[in-house]
Formats: sequence, C-alpha cells, structure tokens
Amino acid sequence: MAGLIESLEKAITKLYRKRIARRLYEQSSKAVERGPFKGMKLIAFSHISSAPLALKLFGLYEQEVVAFLTSLKDRDTLINLGAGDGYYSVGLIRAGIVKRALSFEIDEKGRRAIADNAAQNGVAGSVSIFGAADAGLLDTLTAEGVDPASTILLCDIEGAEFDVIDDPLVAALQGVAFAIELHDFRFADGARRLEALTARLSQTHDVEIVKAGPADWSGIAELEALHDNARALVTSDGRKKLGLWLFARPKTV
Repeated sequence: MAGLIESLEKAITKLYRKRIARRLYEQSSKAVERGPFKGMKLIAFSHISSAPLALKLFGLYEQEVVAFLTSLKDRDTLINLGAGDGYYSVGLIRAGIVKRALSFEIDEKGRRAIADNAAQNGVAGSVSIFGAADAGLLDTLTAEGVDPASTILLCDIEGAEFDVIDDPLVAALQGVAFAIELHDFRFADGARRLEALTARLSQTHDVEIVKAGPADWSGIAELEALHDNARALVTSDGRKKLGLWLFARPKTV
C-alpha cells in the first residue's frame, strides 16, 4: 500500500508541476524573457515533457550549462547529441555563439520539434537534423566539414555518453569544447565509467565536474506571485538525481 501511495504522490506532483508550467507559458509572450536566449520563441510541444517550459521561459533552465556554453569564444559549430526539442541548437545560434547546429536526436517526435523550433525562430537553414549518434558519427562530422577548433559538443544521451565519447572521437575532436550531462547513476559500474571518461578527456582538455544549483527566481514577478510549493516545483528540474555535468575546455599550449 505504501508503494502505491508513493507512486500516486509522484504522479500527482509531476502533473501539478506540468500544469503550473503550462499556465505560466500560456500567460506569457511564449518567448524566453531573460538571459542569453532572450527573445527565442518557445514551441509548446516537447517530445519529452512540458514541465521545463517555465524554466526556459524565464531563462532559468540549466543555468550552469548555459553559462559554460555562452562563455566559449570563436566557435562556429554546435554538435548537439540528444538535441531534444532543439532548445540549445536554436538558442546558441540566435545568441550568436555559433553559426550552425548539427542536431542529433534519436526520437522522431524530437526531430520534428527541432524542425518546428528552428523554423519558428527563423534559423531553419542553420540547423541540420540527424538521427541517433551512432557508429557513423565521425563520418557524418567529417562530411559536414567540422573544424574541431571552432566547435562545441553538447551531449545529453541518457548514459550513452560513456560509449559515444570514446577514444577515437576524442582523438579526432581535440580542439572541441565539451559539455556532457552525466548519467553514471544508471550503471552499477558508473563510478568506473565516469573515471574513464574523465581520464580520456583530461589528456587534451581541462576538465571540471559541475553540480546543478538552485534557480534564482528573485525579481521574477510571475514566480514570486506563486504559492511557495508551486514555485519550488516549477523552478525544479524534476530530476531523479542531482544534475551533474562534465565541462572540458581544450588545453592551451
């Protein structure tokens, strides 16, 4: 019985969080209102969840990742593995951080969302959409004329990062700046996998592991007006585990 009650509590919490996010979105301009992606139109559809809509709306979504990506200079291309609905592909182009995005997404609904997002923001010609990042990834990047020295690789592929970001890829992309969402908690040997990935990148990059911090909603009237519980939910990433990222900058000679 306790298990059933806990499952119901989680389900209701998720639904409530989505409902608040959706309401805030419907009452807004339906575009990012703060931060580096300000002005980017937000599509209502996401193939994963509508729950992060409010975070994206107010520029609070994955702030650590956004800060790292927007700090990078002289970058031309984004390789986006697990591109979701294209939030970063479109956002980084509109922010002037990159000129084009190679967006890899395994889910067909996600690929449609990327196309819709890019079209709605007038950058469809700069966003290329592919399926899963598989064994042919390096061949695709070569065919696309990727220059590692002017490229960012953003990866969020639910644990497959430990296989995809392998020795041949790192060797071929030594000048690339990496931002990798980590899912070591999914594996019994997750600590070993993370250690191996860190060691692999540390040969050519300066590596740091960054934990997700709380969203600073102070001064955002729409969030300040919410009930404390509603605000806490809608400004949460809703993750099962604390968000963890690996950021790697190419070492300077």
